[in-house]
Amino acid sequence: AGGTWTDPNGLAFPGPFDPAIDLPGAYTYTLTALPPCPSVSATIQVALVPEADAGTDGQLTFCSTGSLQALAMGLGGTPDPGGIWLAPGGVLHPGTFDPGMDSAGTYRYIVTVPPPCLNDTAEVLVNVIPAPDPGGSGQLVLCANAGTEDLFQALAGAPDGGGAWTYGGAVTDALFDPGIDAPGDYTYSLSGGAWCPDTSAMVNVSVEP
Repeated sequence: AGGTWTDPNGLAFPGPFDPAIDLPGAYTYTLTALPPCPSVSATIQVALVPEADAGTDGQLTFCSTGSLQALAMGLGGTPDPGGIWLAPGGVLHPGTFDPGMDSAGTYRYIVTVPPPCLNDTAEVLVNVIPAPDPGGSGQLVLCANAGTEDLFQALAGAPDGGGAWTYGGAVTDALFDPGIDAPGDYTYSLSGGAWCPDTSAMVNVSVEP
């Protein structure tokens, strides 16, 4: 005790050290001795570790048929690069999300820094909207004197309901009457809503005499 401090610029430093305003670098502590003893000093190096910033929590929504996307798009603020991502199960995950393969849920972004600073974490809630499925295109061959047929049944696969039928660009219904309706291509369309693209399948109808 009883010595004096100087900062990295050689100026008197009253202390204590405030990392918010004081400079990093070499701080020298000097004890002045009475003659004939020499003064003595010691130097410490002060390094400032930047605080970790993982950004702020956010949310992302993708269509299940969407392309690979960066999870960082869901972070707010100015997150530090170089952190790690954890999937909803707590396992390491790359910084990209594949809507067709990865699970929806909360993904955590963690930025680590050396002690004594603390790590920082932000979360991104990822929602995946199932893409509409109009089924596969099909074909229907009917006799002219046949009864009414449901075009929906001619679609391949397991199409979602609730779509709309059109013929030549005009709205029609799913029931085809070979004695009245014209043969040709009937299109079944489903809206993708806000997140997925609209999609459609076609049924080609031919009528035999």
